[in-house]
Amino acid sequence: MRLTNVVLITVLLPLDLGGPELLAQIEMQDTITGIDESARPLSGYISWLNNTKEGATAEQTLTNLEFFGWLQRAYGMQLDVYALFGNADGPISGEGREPRPFRNRFPNGFDPIYERARSLGIRLGWWTGRESFSGTQREPLAETYIDVFMTNDVTAPHHRAAALRRGPPRGLTRQTAGRGVSLSSSLDFWADDLVLQAFNRTPIPAPELYGNPWLLRDDEFHRLARIFTLHREYRDILVNGAVLPAERYGPDAVSRGDATTRLVTLRNLSWQPVAYTVKLDESLGLAGNEFLHAWSLHPTERILGRFEPGDSVTVEVLPFRAYLLLVTGEPIVGVGIRGTDFHVLRDELGGTVALKLLGQPGDTVAIQLDPGGRRFRHAELDGQPLDDLAFGDTVEVVFPGAPLERAWHRKLAEPERVQVPADAEALYEATVYAADNNALEVRSLERSGPTNIEAVAAARDAFFGQTQFIARGAWDRFVFDSDSTTYMDVWSSGRDLRIDGGVLRVDFGSPILVDRVLIRTLDSPEFGRRVSERRIAVEASADLRTWTSGRISELSARSIDDSIAGRRFPVDLPPGRTYRYLRIDGGPERVTEIEGYRAGRRLERIGWRASNLFGPYEKAPAIAAWSANFVLEEAAPGSYLAIAVNGVHGAEKAFATIRVNGGLVGAPDRAPSYPRNTWAHPVQAVDANYTYYVPVTPEMVGAEIEAAVLALEGGGIELEPEVWITAYPIPLAERELVLYP
Repeated sequence: MRLTNVVLITVLLPLDLGGPELLAQIEMQDTITGIDESARPLSGYISWLNNTKEGATAEQTLTNLEFFGWLQRAYGMQLDVYALFGNADGPISGEGREPRPFRNRFPNGFDPIYERARSLGIRLGWWTGRESFSGTQREPLAETYIDVFMTNDVTAPHHRAAALRRGPPRGLTRQTAGRGVSLSSSLDFWADDLVLQAFNRTPIPAPELYGNPWLLRDDEFHRLARIFTLHREYRDILVNGAVLPAERYGPDAVSRGDATTRLVTLRNLSWQPVAYTVKLDESLGLAGNEFLHAWSLHPTERILGRFEPGDSVTVEVLPFRAYLLLVTGEPIVGVGIRGTDFHVLRDELGGTVALKLLGQPGDTVAIQLDPGGRRFRHAELDGQPLDDLAFGDTVEVVFPGAPLERAWHRKLAEPERVQVPADAEALYEATVYAADNNALEVRSLERSGPTNIEAVAAARDAFFGQTQFIARGAWDRFVFDSDSTTYMDVWSSGRDLRIDGGVLRVDFGSPILVDRVLIRTLDSPEFGRRVSERRIAVEASADLRTWTSGRISELSARSIDDSIAGRRFPVDLPPGRTYRYLRIDGGPERVTEIEGYRAGRRLERIGWRASNLFGPYEKAPAIAAWSANFVLEEAAPGSYLAIAVNGVHGAEKAFATIRVNGGLVGAPDRAPSYPRNTWAHPVQAVDANYTYYVPVTPEMVGAEIEAAVLALEGGGIELEPEVWITAYPIPLAERELVLYP
């Protein structure tokens, strides 16, 4: 999309107007004059996916601004433009959506927002215009909402392979933009995506985010800030770039900068590490330098050394990762460490510097401080004095942990075609029960875990607590919250997303004694008809292999509490048995509560989960299978199995599960993502090259493991599965170094 289709409000006067009056005041023109290919990049955030077309609210916008204010105070990260999305476009139709009037969302006008943004040095903007971006064949790649508008078309160890394949525009033109990098779904490896947007493509809005960056983990915000601050340091020279030869540097490698300083972006789109030899000469755009410093900036930072012009430096790019290299003939201003990898956690101007030192577990390395022209009087390593380092001496550092004997990223097996196993249904159910149908943003929240940062917690609460999110019914917690106004809804996107009619599945978390499950619904007439006609199959199991039939009926409104709206469907199970899993064929369209009872007493629901979109196995049973057995002798911290199903198998027609010492372990994650109840748009239906991910637990190390792949009826069977082990983040041991001036 051309920048002229983006309204950048560089001076936003206090306004107290409704929607039509406000739009009348804003002319659809470029409010920054003189924009051309040499324009300085502006960092930005767009609120799309934090809100949808209903638009933002004043309260939510102020909360988000406080998040960026916290990043500024904690890490020195400066955001240039905060762009609102929606409001002017009108709401998405559907029950529960708010009406259009602009004033309802900004009752005090823009005064409070403008003042807060100005105090942070942030300009307000508005994203508006056409939903398309370039009018070219690249248009489908323009928006990066992972697994919704951008999905993997190859097997890969993470969800963002398609984003990493996205190259620069023709001619490196910079007056094009999508909406930046989506930090809302499938967050692992987000930094690679952002590095390529900011330093490889480098449009005028860069670095640019949209969605919900507060869903990152607490230990990832320093990396987000570092990418922004590095880009800001070099942004004036990043406007000049050249594409490097693919035969030497891989696909879409770019060198940006001037004759003295170049920033080189490389990538690896394969399952194996790739080494590139970078020639430090005029081929990168360098000229007239007496010497050159080389510094790796991503995925970790490392001082590579001082070189003569014309020398070469060899760097390794990890599988499906990006790499950022700084080469300069000037002294590097930043503080770094020679002898090991590191991350910059905090670098206060003229103040304290905190670095995370990174090394192989069990390694002893000799390190030396590169102070970047600054002086430090005191150093601490993990809270213990290390002043010799501050004074310029070389010191030895020991990294904790046992050395790894095997590569942390490696292929484990190639499953071979076998007969469909007798317990194929249990294998299928193990994975669909391990998975969920929650909104992608809910999955991101669960991936990152709780936060200890007040501004992050507030932004998360504002997002998940907004009326629009609750109204979409896209979170299974709503059926376990004792709130009759919240629900889980198969119509969250405006259409029924269930596969083959769907199944309501409930996982109690562990086997429990339960004899009745009460399903409360909000107006599910079709389900009610099928219940009355006894066309609903209800089954429960303790182990996914043996299923016991139950009976479902409908209670009249007079038989229980009339104060709760909707309909009630009790599921009666044979008493005196333990059950963990419940499945109801079809299931209600909109479920507001699921309750369990034993002998009339209501049970606690801690750890209960539910899904409503996956299909019944009997509608698409397995027609082919592949299997591989192996012993997982070693696994690095953060390891997971990646079961790559190479080939065309059909949408939702291939599933992978593992057995560990005979027990079933499903895959809780997959690229492209499992079907989900929708926040903004449904996930794309993809018919090839699924990759299933299974976290490695301590119990798996040393255990007999079988990886099983099933092809279901209606799909393809010309498949070539592979099993890999990999890890995220890179499994390096850590020590924290703090330097005091």
